[in-house]
Formats: sequence, C-alpha cells, structure tokens
Amino acid sequence: MRLLALAFFFPALACAQPQLPRAASPVDAARAAVDRVVPDLELASLDGEPVQLAPLLGVQPAVIIMSSTGCPLCRTYAPRLASIEQEFSPKGVAFVHVNVVDGESRADKAEFVRNFGLSGHYVSDSLGNVRRTLRPRTTTEVYVLDRARRVVYHGAVDDQYRLGGRASRVTRHYLRDAIAAVLSGEPIKDRATSAPGCLVDIPSSDAAPGEPFYPRIAALVQRHCADCHGPGGAGPFTISTPADIEGRAAMLAAVIDEGLMPPNHAASAGPGTGRELPAQDREALLAWLRSTRTPGDAASRPPPSDPPTTWAIGRPDIYALAGELAVPADGPPGHERSLTDLKLGSDTWVQAIECRPVMRDSIQLALVWLLLPGEPLPQQNEPPAEGRLIATYSPGEGLVTFRPGDALRVPAGAAILSDIYSKVMGRAMTAQLRIAMKASPATPQREIRTWLITAGDFTIPPGAPNARIEADYTTSHPLTLLAVRPIMRWRGRSLSLDQLHPDGPEPLLTLDRYEPRWLLRYLFPNEPTLPAGTRLTFRATFDNSPANPANPDSAVQVSRGFGYFDDTLMLAIEHAVPITHQSP
Repeated sequence: MRLLALAFFFPALACAQPQLPRAASPVDAARAAVDRVVPDLELASLDGEPVQLAPLLGVQPAVIIMSSTGCPLCRTYAPRLASIEQEFSPKGVAFVHVNVVDGESRADKAEFVRNFGLSGHYVSDSLGNVRRTLRPRTTTEVYVLDRARRVVYHGAVDDQYRLGGRASRVTRHYLRDAIAAVLSGEPIKDRATSAPGCLVDIPSSDAAPGEPFYPRIAALVQRHCADCHGPGGAGPFTISTPADIEGRAAMLAAVIDEGLMPPNHAASAGPGTGRELPAQDREALLAWLRSTRTPGDAASRPPPSDPPTTWAIGRPDIYALAGELAVPADGPPGHERSLTDLKLGSDTWVQAIECRPVMRDSIQLALVWLLLPGEPLPQQNEPPAEGRLIATYSPGEGLVTFRPGDALRVPAGAAILSDIYSKVMGRAMTAQLRIAMKASPATPQREIRTWLITAGDFTIPPGAPNARIEADYTTSHPLTLLAVRPIMRWRGRSLSLDQLHPDGPEPLLTLDRYEPRWLLRYLFPNEPTLPAGTRLTFRATFDNSPANPANPDSAVQVSRGFGYFDDTLMLAIEHAVPITHQSP
C-alpha cells in the first residue's frame, strides 16, 4: 500500500515536457520528484536474483541512474558516468544503475557494464518497482539522494548530448554539481531538469486490450522496421518479437507518432523514399503499442525475412574501403575526406551500390563521390567540380538500386572520394566505410548520371532561427528526372525544389522538417522530363538558434563547408540518358 501511495508523490516529468524531450533544460522541481524520500524497493541482480535497493544505497549520498543498453544516449553517456563514478566513489558516494527496459537480456547488460567500465551496482527493474515509484521519463535520468535518501536533484547528467544532436561542449554539469553540493552542504542551483533519452514504459493496468501481435502487427513490423531493427540491422536494438518490444513501447509509439520513424524528412509534397508508413499501418502499430500488447499465437507469425548477409546486393563486383578515422569514446565527432582507387582495368556498368561501416555505430553520415580518370581533386571544403554523388550512408540508409535497364557507368581508372562523419557512441573505435557495387547483368538501355545543385559561400549569423539560403540551376539539355538527394547539416530545417514556369513555380519536392541524421533519396516514379532551359530553384531554411536540438553551437557564425560543424546546401540530381553507343 505504501508503494501505491508513493506513486502519487512522484508525478511523471512528462507533465511539463513535450512527448520527446530533445535537450536538457531546467524544469519545475515540484513536478520532478525532488524532496521525496526513496523507499526500499525490490530489484533484480544481473543473475536474476532478488536485490533490495536500500542496502545498495547505504547511508551515504547516492545516485540512482536509469539505464538501457540499447538507448544510443545511454551508451553515449556511459563513459562520462564511469568517470563520475571514479571521481566520487572514493568520497563515499554510492552509484546504482537501474535497467528499465524489460526486453534487454542479461548478457546485454553484463556486456554494457564491462564495455563501459561501470563500477557501481547494476540491477534490473524487472518488477517495475522503480518505474512505478520514481516515475522516470527517460532512460538517461539520474536521481541524486542525500544521506536520508531524499531526492535533491532529478534530471540530466549534463547539457551536451541531445536527441538528434549534441552541443560542442558541456556548459552545465548538472550531475557533478549536484553531487558536489550534497557533499559540501551547499544548495543546488538547478534541482530538476529534463533529460533527453528513450522514453520509459511505466507499468500500468490502464491500457485497453488490443489485437494480438501475431500475425498482422508482426507482419507490419517486419515490413517497415526489419531492415534496421531486425537481426544484424543498423538499429541499436531488434524489435522482431513482443519480448523485444517490452520496455520500448512508449518510445516506439512516440517516434512513429512524431513521424521520426521510419526515417524521413516529413515530406509534404513531391516524391517519396519508398519507405513511407501508410496511415492505416501507422494507426495499427500505434494502437497495438498503446494496448495491453498481447502476443497472440506465435505459430501464425509471418515467414521470416531472408537471413542477413554481408551484402544486400549479393557478392560485389567492385569493392572499396574508404577512410580510417579514429572515433573517441567521448568528445567531438570527426570528419575525414579520403581518396580510394577502384583499380578497374575496364569500364563497368553498375546497377547497385551499397555502403556499410566496418564498425557498427562508428559512422553517422558519409558521402560517396565518383571521380573520373584525370579529374582534379577538389579543395577540402568543396564538392568535386562535376558533383557525381553516387551514394550516401546514414544509419539504415546505405543502398542504391537502379531500375532494371538503368546503370551507372564506372570507367577504368575511376576513383572514389568519400566524406565520412563519425558517430561518437561511448567507446573508442575506428571509422571506415565499405563500398560495394554490383555490375549490371545485361547491357543497360539508359545511363544514370548525377549532378549537383549547390549554394555558393554563405554564412548563418549566431542565433538566427530562420536563415534562408537558395541556389538556382538552369538545365542545358532535356533530361529525365529519376531521383533527388537533399543534403544539409545540423542547422538544416526545411527545403523545397521548384521548377520555374512563366506562370509561376511548380513544386517538385517539399520537406517541411529536415532531419540531419539521415541522407535520403527521393524517387520520381513518373520520371518527369525537364526541357532544356528549365530553371530549378532550391530553397532552404536553417535554424542556428538555441531552440534547435541538433545545433552544436548557436553562439557561432556558421560557414558553408564540409567540416563537422559547418553547414551546407546541396541537392544531388539523378537522371537517365538513353545509351546510343556500344556498352563496356
């Protein structure tokens, strides 16, 4: 009975926050469990044995840390938490990490502790006691307790890492400052903050029954999610079964509801990526995630997808390894440009290109350019002069397959120029990109060509929330438009591509919310023909304000460039040309 009563004294932080907290910021302490006493609660050890919370906390100041092995922000913060443990454990502070995701295995938890060198107690909230009592909002929240087990701080570790971005530096060390204040008896300035991370499922009996997972919901998950969140996928966890989803339903519902998954830029007009979630499927998934989530009859599950292979395109005919960029466990990400000779003795028609990092979670974005024999190298902050962007990589997006009868000509002596941007994920690694190409099985009828619309030099003032940049291009000959690939960086917010006519512009592509974590290719299924002399206008808005969670630093003026903290405005255009000469 005491446990039930305490739940009312720890209201969810969600009351004052948007559905997905994107960045750390101070909130009302009265609504964030501050000043409440944490009772003794039953947990489980990594071996599954019952463990009581009180002995782990002791009578000294303590920190309770929410945790998830599959949450990218938890993994990013893990080295920093290990450092804080090393700093304050000798001063008598106890640390208890509580895993709040039921779908994560004991082996995953043990590996997480080992990989990141966590020295505090690591336990599981398998009974849901911590979640019902403390009401954590996200998987990165921490609670600092005084010697009486009273919460004196609740919220984020610091203000650097965000949902979908990171600041260039820490400006508020919330957790460190709170622990130091408790030890010295000083007041804590910010007693409660929001904490960006994966949403936590709170055990509840209020959910209504819904349809079973098998067979229909399982088929939808397989169709829309398995590429990234199936076995061997680029996603941070799998969601192939109801057990995988336990503890993650709230987060999955939020990213589907807000249009973040499947990866997209919220296209409001023009072509799509082919991975859009139909409204009927979206509503069915959301209804199941918000229901009691019964599994149903597993015997009715859909046939499994093909087992993951090294390459989705099959055995490559051309292979390249690009870049070798050291990625730190913590600190700023990096960028590297590298040149790789393809060592081709003859021209090759290519029908598919696939990019994958050597080490999972090491690369956030990559641009792959084709350089012809004798073509000069561009300056470090410039794209190649001809702008042949033939492939890109972002998590879950690294495959280009051309239509039957279409192929890209890769001539003998050609090289690959790669721009690789690392992804800091809590452990040191090396970022390298694997690039594989599959030759066309037959002589193609059309040649794929790419060219680039890019803005010239520009600057974005510090703090500017709505900087507008545009670029124009006039076609010199008729062309059949197949696909476009827009590229902006951390401050990119929205964009549009228009075809200009005497009576006004005709929209070709409109993206009302650009998401810088993904490089997506938009296909034109009707293959519109643009006459010679067609004028195209590419317009974009950039947000360099503190309100942009992806913005590394709103206090600096931003320049055009290829550096990690620069920004850019490019549009790769893919078109087809009939082949009239003998193929290679």
